[in-house]
Order: sequence, then C-alpha cells, then structure tokens
Amino acid sequence: MNQTFTKPPTTPQEQVKLLQSRGMVVSEPEYAAEFLAFFNYYRFSGYALHFEHFEHGQRTHSFKADTTFEKVVRLCEFDSELRSFFFPLLEKIEIAVKTVLCAELALKYNDSHWFLKSDLFCMDRFDHQKMLEDCRSEFRRSQETFAGSYRRKYSSPELPPSWMIIELLSFGKIAKIYASLKNRSDKKIIAQRFNCSPKDLESWLHSLTVFRNLCAHHARIWNRHFSICARLPAEIEVKQTKKGRLAMLFYVCQRLIDVVDRKNRFKISLEELLARHPQIPLQKMGFELIFPANEKCFTDLNHAVSDGETLMDNKYFVHESSYVDDGVKIGENTKIWHFCHILGNTEIGKDCSFGQNCVVGPKVKIGNNVKVQNNVSIYDGVVLEDDVFCGPSMVFTNVVNPRSHVSRKHEYKKTLLKKGATVGANATVVCGNTLGRYCFIGAGSVVTKDVPDFAMVVGNPGRIKGWMCHCGVKLIAGEKLEECSDHKCKDCGAEYQVKNAIFTAK
Repeated sequence: MNQTFTKPPTTPQEQVKLLQSRGMVVSEPEYAAEFLAFFNYYRFSGYALHFEHFEHGQRTHSFKADTTFEKVVRLCEFDSELRSFFFPLLEKIEIAVKTVLCAELALKYNDSHWFLKSDLFCMDRFDHQKMLEDCRSEFRRSQETFAGSYRRKYSSPELPPSWMIIELLSFGKIAKIYASLKNRSDKKIIAQRFNCSPKDLESWLHSLTVFRNLCAHHARIWNRHFSICARLPAEIEVKQTKKGRLAMLFYVCQRLIDVVDRKNRFKISLEELLARHPQIPLQKMGFELIFPANEKCFTDLNHAVSDGETLMDNKYFVHESSYVDDGVKIGENTKIWHFCHILGNTEIGKDCSFGQNCVVGPKVKIGNNVKVQNNVSIYDGVVLEDDVFCGPSMVFTNVVNPRSHVSRKHEYKKTLLKKGATVGANATVVCGNTLGRYCFIGAGSVVTKDVPDFAMVVGNPGRIKGWMCHCGVKLIAGEKLEECSDHKCKDCGAEYQVKNAIFTAK
C-alpha cells in the first residue's frame, strides 16, 4: 500500500478535543493541553492505546468506559518509574560484564591487549578490523583523563590496554565481543563468573543491550513485546504463556544482579514500585509466569498477587515483613510497609500509608487517606479521621499516669484527631485530648490540651502560635484573633472568618 501521508499537525487543544470525541473523560482540559504541550501526543497515544476498544484485533479509535486522561498520565508515570528502576540495575550489570570480560581474558592470555588478536574471534561472524576501528575512533575523541595520559606517554601500541579501552565501548559492542569469541573455553570462564552457561550469557547480553537502549531513550517498556527474547532455562520456558514480555527481563536481571550485588534490594524495590501503581495489570508485563524455586522474585510476587496482598487487584498492600492480625479491616489502596504490626479489631480506611516500624491497635479506628510515617505507635483509644498526617516518631499515649506494676487498661482515654490534622515529627499527643480540623502541631511539641480547628501549636507545653489554612500555609501569627475579620490564603485562595472568637472556613 503506497499512500500519501496527509494528516495535518494539531495543537494541544485540538488533541484534547480529539481524545474527548473518542470517549476519554478529560476533567481539566486546560491541564491536559498544558501536559500535551510538553509530552508528544503520539507518545501519549501509545499509552492510551491500552484503554481502547479493539474488535477482531483492530483499533476502533474509541475508549473504554471510565477511561480518563489522568489514568493515561498515571500509566506514563509508571512506565517512567519502571525505566528508572531498571537503569541502575543495568548499569551494575554492564560494569560487571566489562570488568569480568577484560580481567578473565587478560589474565588467561597474560596480555594487556588481547583484543588486538584476531585469532581469538570467529572471523566469519565478526569484523575484527571494524571493531578495532571503532576502538580507535572512541579513543581518539575521548576526553577522559586516562585516554589523554596514554596518548601523551605511549606511542605503541596505538590503543590503550583492555582495561582502559573497555571503558570506552558501549554495552552493545561488549555483547558482540563476547558473542564472537572463538574458543568456547573463553566464553565459559566468563559465564561461570555469572553462574550461567555461555549460551545463556550470550543471549542475555543481547537482550539486555536492546533493553538498555530502550530505557536510555525513554521508550515504552511496561507492556512491550520484546522481539529479542532472552534464553531461559527449560523448566521456565515451558511455563511461559506470553513470551517476550517484561517478566523475562526481570528474570534475567535478577539472575545477574544476585551475582553482582549480593545485598541488592531487587525484590523489595520491585514490590514498592508495583505497590505505588495499583491499577497496572501485571499480566501485560508477563507476571502471570511463576518461576519454580525462584524465591528471590517471581514466586513470592505471584503468590502475593494471587493472595491479594499487593495493590494489583485494587486491594491493599502489606509488605512481607509486616503482620496483620485476624479481625482487621483494611481499605483499598492502603499500603503497609516494612516491619509493621496491625493488631486485632482495627479498622483502617482506604488510600492510607504506614511507613516502616509502625504498630496500630488493637481497637483503633483510622479514616481514609491517612499518612503515618516511620516509627509511630497508635494505641487503643486513638481515633484518626480522614486526611490526618502523623510525622516520623511522633507519640500517642493512652494513660495519663502509667505505672509498670499497675494495670490501667480500663482507664484508656480517647484521643481524637479530626479531619486534616497534622502532627509533626517527634511531637507527643497526651491522651484524652481532641485535635481540631486542619490544626498543625509543630515538630517536637507536646500537646496537653484540646487544640482548636486550624490552630498552629508549638512548644512544650504546646501553645497556639498562629492559624493555618487547610492547605498548610500560615495565615495569622499569634494566638489572638480579631473578631469579624476575614482572611484569604494567597496560595490556594481559600477564605476564612473569625466569628464568636472561632476561626472557621467560609
């Protein structure tokens, strides 16, 4: 088919209207146009394609119900984070491969310039002269200190030793050098350092070279079908239902990074990344694969998905190091991170987040969108309404006069934090008090009495030092309020008034 391309260019505003005409919900057209002004529409449409209706394998150019502009943006953001997740991993692998390749062959042949020997390579599949010319080109234009030093000091050989030249070559060239080694024994000593076979390593380096370039050039990877498939062990190959998906490369990276960095956080970082993006379907990345005896990543991840412990099915996420007792209710999209314990008969709303080392309960009630930072204990008698923020290491109490030898469980006092209240790091809230809506407790303060709505409290004991907007901006300095006065936040535009000595929103 030889057609002439006639589609005219369009403005961001026209692109937004086109998306709307195809059924996408765009709640803020101005924001959408601003976004597309700096994010190529053609690139955006690649992510939006996931939300389109298909009939008989063909596009219909219409979106599924409830497809929103924000959902596509979140998918773009996830893909960006996914590339950022992989890139440091690929960096370590590339450096390790270069190091091992150079060291093993230099030591085996006792030759700093082993790469100059054409008899080490399969000449029928490798252009040795082209490789040397590439080395010369990279060396001539290099501004690295070591390159300049070699050029000044030495006239022969023309090229520097292998441990220098290896730093100037791309991952792709290194992969080709390894693949073109003539002697299987050379390949074997290198592959053994990575606990794999020569065929595996050759295949893995080829696929990772392509993958690295896709990440470096910001290509979409989350649901891509990779044409260069990595060689997998037979027991894994037969269990694949979707070949060439991202799970394949997770497996390869995991195998290599476990050798390169024994203290790697591959599994934990992957869980954290997936938990931050609950609506991303794992199947599109090939994560329905279950790799036997591979506890490092895939088995645990798939078990977590099937048990509903991650956010991938729009439930909640609990890290494997944390404990949730029986009788606990947890809302959708809530995340409970490392080393936490949620005790029985506790209710937690949706979209909450609990940092490392938190203890909650028993019999605690927490609303929606509550953020609890690291090292916070929320005891029986504490109630947190929606949108409450608890800073790192802040403290709740539930007894006024504790004694180790006296049981006062029947004397627990109720502490209530109303909607939007913020408690700063290392602050203490003495039990029996109520913190008003959108109040702000400064870091290190000690709250010993009730706090009015919107009040800013600092010090020990805590005293009112100002009044805050619901967005967190200070509106008034000092405790005193001028009766019948009006106030407007310069940041968000919210308006407030003082009536009967009470600071309230209009």
